[in-house]
Amino acid sequence: MKNKKGFTLMELLISIAIIGLLSTVVIVRYDTIKINSRDARRISDITSIAKGLGIYYTINNKYPVFTEPGITITGTDALSTLLIDSQSMPTVTPDPSPSYSYVYASNTTGTTYAISFCLEGTSIKNYSQGCGNTFTP
Repeated sequence: MKNKKGFTLMELLISIAIIGLLSTVVIVRYDTIKINSRDARRISDITSIAKGLGIYYTINNKYPVFTEPGITITGTDALSTLLIDSQSMPTVTPDPSPSYSYVYASNTTGTTYAISFCLEGTSIKNYSQGCGNTFTP
């Protein structure tokens, strides 16, 4: 009898199937991790903008006035420029996804504001998936 070395066809097929299954699980989990990461960054961005607005309010006794429908925060918009020029914030970052954006709106006197934003997942407590989220002081 000859001593054969190597894998049988069945062993190779089972190995390929297991690798394919593991790859599918990793890819699905990776997408969830990316969504949660973008949502966490959104909350961090909104918190930073709120702190910058708080500093602006302390200096000017009112928030920047941009009434409904508000202004889309892009980092180079009028609100971002105002916060940077007043040294309330060093930079203003836009939403991490090009599909979504942050929208700032205040009342006509600048005594309050709301920042609207979207979340892609459900991992952030007190906020929901979708674009119905707002942050107010």
